[in-house]
This record gives sequence, structure tokens and C-alpha cells, in this order.
Amino acid sequence: MHVPLLRKSKILRKNQTDAELILWERLRAHRFHGMHFRRQHPIGNRFILDFYCSAAKIAIEIDGEIHNRPDNQANDALRTEILAQRNIRVIRFRNSEGLKLPRKIGTVENKTRVDLHQIGAHVDAAARLCG
Repeated sequence: MHVPLLRKSKILRKNQTDAELILWERLRAHRFHGMHFRRQHPIGNRFILDFYCSAAKIAIEIDGEIHNRPDNQANDALRTEILAQRNIRVIRFRNSEGLKLPRKIGTVENKTRVDLHQIGAHVDAAARLCG
């Protein structure tokens, strides 16, 4: 693991935004459909994901105002494309939506339910081939 990213991820975990704290309370300890999420999780030696479930390959990002700048939007698009090449799906929310996140959880649930259904279908198909 890339040591500077590990250090940075620890710092980010200690300094979460209010929106990240609200969402973490819903995701932690397998509270979200039994899925195991990590917060401020390093991927490779380039990225730290706000929240990541490795089993479902889902990343949830809470974007602050800095992500509204055109150069950062281009970086976010490139990052999402690189993560998609690793079969990681990115779900984004604005930090300003933080107080609305409990209502937004339904959006995450709908998106992840589709992903979980697709994952289950792949597992079932693999089991039939091996069975």
C-alpha cells in the first residue's frame, strides 16, 4: 500500500465533513444491506475513496464545493473512468446535500440494489457453470 495515501486517509477519517459523518452512520457496521463499507479507503497508489464496498465494488463520494471547478470536474471524470476500468461504480453526492442524506439514502439503495442484483446473477451463473 502507498504509505503517503495511508497517512492521508487516516487524517481524512479524523476530519470528516458533517455529510460524511451522517452517511458513515448509515453505512458502518454492515448497517446498509449487510454490506461492509470502508471510509477514506485508498485504492492503488492514486485515490482515496470516501466510502468503498469491495464486495459490491461500489464507491460513494461526497463532493465539496471545490469539485464544482471545471478543472476538478475534469479530474473527477477521469478518476471515475479509471475506477470504472477496475469495475468500481462511483455514486456521487454534493457535500451541501449532507442534511438531506438520510432521504438520499434511498437513491443509494436503489442504485446498489441494481448492482447487488447484477452481482447475484453473476454468482448464480458461475455456480451453474461449475455445478
